Amino acid sequence: MHKILIVDDEPMLIHGLCSQIDWESYNIELAGTAENGEIALSILEQKNIDILFTDVRMPKMDGLTLISEAKKHNPFLRSVVISSYSDFDYVKKSLLLEVENYLLKPIDQNELDKTLEKTIANLDRDRISILQDESGLSDFKSNILDRWVHGEIQDYQFYERAELLHINLSAPWYQLCVIDIIDSSTESQKLLHAQLLFKKCRDYFFSDIEGECFIDRSNRVVIVFYGDELNRRQDQLKQIFNKVSADLSTRGVKLFACIGSASDSAESVAHDYAEAVSFLNYRFIVPGVNFVLYGELLREFDRLGCKPALIQFAQSLSSNELLTTLNIANEFLDTVSIYPVDTVKKCMIPFLTTLVKQIKESGHTSGSMSSAAIKEFAAMKTINSMGSLEKWFLDIIDQSLELINNRKESFHLLVRRTLDIIRKDYNHTDLSLKRIASNLKVTPAYLGQLFKEETGKYFNDYLTEIRLQESRILLLETDMKIRDILYCIGISNQSYFNRIFKKAYGMSPLNFRYQK
Repeated sequence: MHKILIVDDEPMLIHGLCSQIDWESYNIELAGTAENGEIALSILEQKNIDILFTDVRMPKMDGLTLISEAKKHNPFLRSVVISSYSDFDYVKKSLLLEVENYLLKPIDQNELDKTLEKTIANLDRDRISILQDESGLSDFKSNILDRWVHGEIQDYQFYERAELLHINLSAPWYQLCVIDIIDSSTESQKLLHAQLLFKKCRDYFFSDIEGECFIDRSNRVVIVFYGDELNRRQDQLKQIFNKVSADLSTRGVKLFACIGSASDSAESVAHDYAEAVSFLNYRFIVPGVNFVLYGELLREFDRLGCKPALIQFAQSLSSNELLTTLNIANEFLDTVSIYPVDTVKKCMIPFLTTLVKQIKESGHTSGSMSSAAIKEFAAMKTINSMGSLEKWFLDIIDQSLELINNRKESFHLLVRRTLDIIRKDYNHTDLSLKRIASNLKVTPAYLGQLFKEETGKYFNDYLTEIRLQESRILLLETDMKIRDILYCIGISNQSYFNRIFKKAYGMSPLNFRYQK
């Protein structure tokens, strides 16, 4: 369990952080508090502290001096600065101390949650003794970029941090590329390869193209390109990636990349990232390639009006409704059967990547796609007649659902029961990890750690994903008002719902309803 020390000269703030945060659910032990830097430093010298939360301005010793002195005793200490708006210029100095983040008073709960999750992930990386050799702003900037692409940071907070970190949010075009390391035997090996890939990407891509590059929480390398005429540079991006891939292959590292289309808004990055991650499964369907320009596939898919069917398909898969899933697939086939076989294949790919995603997420993260399943998905490439293609499509759905049910048994019993509770009670606003852990007679810390280890997702992220999936179905198939939809999915705040929906899907709930 990680230990945290909270330092602030405001007793009310310390009381709030101590009493209102369920530290145990984060696998964190509250090791102590202090009212100034001198007292805190004496505690840090006596105890093995992993995380330091400190105010900037305090009597006797300020927060930045405290961090600097504390790192002399523990260079692996992770620090978070607490500051008021009036300290904004002063807190820039904290970036030189490689803080995880700075939290503005009053502290935003969602901001705090994501900062803790990212900090814990960094501590876990430290524990496998693979350290990033970048200096200065690496951890802080990586944290902000990771939360940007995951849609986990509010706009006003992100714009403030982007200014400090020189992230360009006024460029005419943005384009996302997600590169995954495949066939790594362990997460520590994948991280090691990701760090090597990260350095190569900076060397190859950024000689004449602007952008940001970082390693995300799943040890994938993410590049956000920005600038003008990005939409004319596709051939250049492909050539550069092929060089990177060839370079890494000489070291035994295999890569697969998803490159999106250029977008004219920085706000689209979170949506583009989610799509890119989904299309990483493209390599199971079309083997032998090392990248995909998935934006080209989606243009044809959207042009033929297939998106609503895909949304319904994903929801029925998630609910394990075999009959409904096959009915949706048949309706889709009826719609596209008038087009050439190659066009229909392209339209099938988003359905197939969704199938692969469900298979991979239906069991323990350590379990990979079986060679038999990969062979079945790859068979589409050799099918040339519409009749054979339609039969294969329905068969692969049937086989996938059977595989999904079988893989569920690989989850720990507590995780299976947690997933069942989420699917049944996601519409309850008071559903929480703490409540489920209490019902299952375990600690929130243990259940949260087990859930993340086996599913690859934090509990709150998984719950939010389920709620958003259900909201899309209600927006698509009903004329319910937004406030009524919120009641049905267990979210009480409409502005929060609008924000996370737009981050996830690239448009507001109402625009989604009107367009689809």
